[in-house]
Amino acid sequence: FALQDNLEIQIAGLNPPIRAAQITEREGIFDLNARATLRATDARTLETATGVLKRVNGQLVSQDDTQEQRLALGVSQLTLYGGTYDVELAEVNLQTSRRTTGTEQKANREGRVLAFPYPFRPRSEFYTSEATLRATQPLLRNFGSEITRTQILIAQNNLTISKEDFRRQVITITSRVQQAYWDLVFRRQDLEVQKQQLVLAQQLLDQIRKQVAVGTLAPLDVLQAETNIARNEERILVADNAMRQAEDRLKRVMSFSFTGEYADIMIVPADPAAYTDPALDQDEEIRQALDQRADLMQAKLTLENQHIGLVFDKNQALP
Repeated sequence: FALQDNLEIQIAGLNPPIRAAQITEREGIFDLNARATLRATDARTLETATGVLKRVNGQLVSQDDTQEQRLALGVSQLTLYGGTYDVELAEVNLQTSRRTTGTEQKANREGRVLAFPYPFRPRSEFYTSEATLRATQPLLRNFGSEITRTQILIAQNNLTISKEDFRRQVITITSRVQQAYWDLVFRRQDLEVQKQQLVLAQQLLDQIRKQVAVGTLAPLDVLQAETNIARNEERILVADNAMRQAEDRLKRVMSFSFTGEYADIMIVPADPAAYTDPALDQDEEIRQALDQRADLMQAKLTLENQHIGLVFDKNQALP
């Protein structure tokens, strides 16, 4: 109940998936990037020329049409050591044509001027293919796999930190439940002890009254026994109140609402208190504490992130 309904646990449980998604995002710098471009151009040039050849007068109007279509496919990617490569394949289709209008005038042998229409030139079409490979590699700044993967390494450490934080939250809540549970066990047993003492005090009062009746004890002893019973009854009330408070603390740790369906239930511990003398190895216990403590692991990873950032900053100071 405590782990399922605790809001701190639920919030801490959301952090690892978020950190894992951030790792995927950081690793995206090594994704293969593909691209495709299509470019089409149509250019037209108009020229007018007038010339005299052997008493030939003519005016020509020329129009040049150039059409080009270029389709390119390329891929690029970042390498592990900070360099990049780019490969591109292109297919180019070039079409050219010229159209001339007007007349060309020439004189024949008899001196007569004749006009001839200017002929059309045929269309020309060309196909070319291109392959381009470009590669760059930094030599000082941004060189090295550790520099390139800086954000990825930090994100991976952050994922482990979030998992350790979740584990720390689970350990903390579990410890609270155990402490509240055994405190309730103690309070219930303490209440039973106080009730037993009340029974013994009442039995003692009966014996004292009998002895007072036969004259072996003074009546003052009866008053002392009754006073002891009143104190035992007070201790029972205090123990009962302490038991209810311990039960409320356990309900609070287990995230029971005091107004919901579990508000009026009574928690009865099923496991009795038992003690066994454990055999402890101090060196082994210290080793486990250093290896398994979540807060210590978080501190180590935070320090490692700071070292990674320091290495990156030193590299950025290079030319």
